[in-house]
Amino acid sequence: MYQTTMYSPKKVAFFTANILVVSLALGSLIIFRPYSFVDNDKAKVICVESGASFDIGPNFIYTLEDKLDSFNDQKARKLCQYNIIRDYGNTYQTPDKVNYQFKPVYTKDSSWGDAILIALTILSLGILLVKLSKYTLNLRNTIFILILGIVLFFLFIKKPANIIFCQRQIAQKVVNFKNSAFKGGVIPIPEDDQHIKSIIKPLYEKCLQGR
Repeated sequence: MYQTTMYSPKKVAFFTANILVVSLALGSLIIFRPYSFVDNDKAKVICVESGASFDIGPNFIYTLEDKLDSFNDQKARKLCQYNIIRDYGNTYQTPDKVNYQFKPVYTKDSSWGDAILIALTILSLGILLVKLSKYTLNLRNTIFILILGIVLFFLFIKKPANIIFCQRQIAQKVVNFKNSAFKGGVIPIPEDDQHIKSIIKPLYEKCLQGR
């Protein structure tokens, strides 16, 4: 007759917790992985005719990608042509041709070192569980936990982790612009808030697609 190994509820909970810890550690690498984006406080537009240089954020020009969209392109053209900002009523006509050069300056959020440190901190919880429990992990059980943790990550953790990563990234970009534009105590502009809200969803979807 074959013997069946029975596991107590405590041992099942122990293995489940460690499998979950491995999955969450992998998920943290996704959530806190580094990314670069345009620093709206330091990026500039340089006017072609005058050679004048303007920081984009303090002049209410911004980008949440790598280039200026049509809304902010119009602002940059008017800034170089008329030396004005915040013409939300379109008092001035937008020049027909691009009259500036956009010079992005990139900044970086997080690092792989930070992400790995967070993952190791989460994994340390698993080590703590082993030390606090009466169970010991042999090589076979350790491999079993790692494999199931990786499987759980790909099945259930990876997608939510990517969602959180994209939410973090877009929120950081918006905060970067607002800190740049409003650091002088200027009241937020409704037109900019509306425009940002209109472009967040496409940016979010593009981020989820890895673009």
